[in-house]
Amino acid sequence: MVSERYAAITNLACVVRRQIAGGDEESVSRIVFARGGRLNAEMLSPDRRRVIVDGESAWTKKEKDKKPHRVAFDKQSPAQKASVLCVPASPEEVLFTLDPASGIDLADPTSIHARQVKFRIRGDALDSQRRALVSVDEVGRIRAVNLFADANCRWRIASYAWDLPTEVLPGVWLFGRSSVETAVNGTPVTLTTRFDNLRVNQDLAPELFNADKAFDAKAKK
Repeated sequence: MVSERYAAITNLACVVRRQIAGGDEESVSRIVFARGGRLNAEMLSPDRRRVIVDGESAWTKKEKDKKPHRVAFDKQSPAQKASVLCVPASPEEVLFTLDPASGIDLADPTSIHARQVKFRIRGDALDSQRRALVSVDEVGRIRAVNLFADANCRWRIASYAWDLPTEVLPGVWLFGRSSVETAVNGTPVTLTTRFDNLRVNQDLAPELFNADKAFDAKAKK
């Protein structure tokens, strides 16, 4: 599966900017991701916050907090785990939810046009009929994933798209922009995320993922 290519990325640093369509407020973060469930994220706006994940615990501290809040990593939700375990600026986090054994190619693989592959949702206890259509371009890059409430893919409930591709390693593409379209209380919502200053597979100091270094040791007690 295409997601296996992202295993070549052992760490990544970038600036992340998120904005909801029609909104005036943009959130800005600096993040450093590393395999093994490690993350150093500094939210700069609209509110300042620091998150450190060391593979065992997730520490969060807002600017006004006197001490950080700790949660065991294995107690976090599947979505929270995926956001730490998967490479930013890639479709890996969405692919993490799919059952790779269920893929059915819906187009001639020799076609120069984008292919579509249908997948079941991994461990979907809420509705076993949900499906995902993954669109792959002629280079083999995943460019879109559409989620549907039914097995016949007639009722779309969310769509993901990636553009501004950059080949950061041979055959490994990251994207400078992604968008998610869904609905909240029946109202369509589009979230656009930009990834700037992407850097991969750097020599990282272990202290980046050490909560004692990021937060005052006394404040943690």
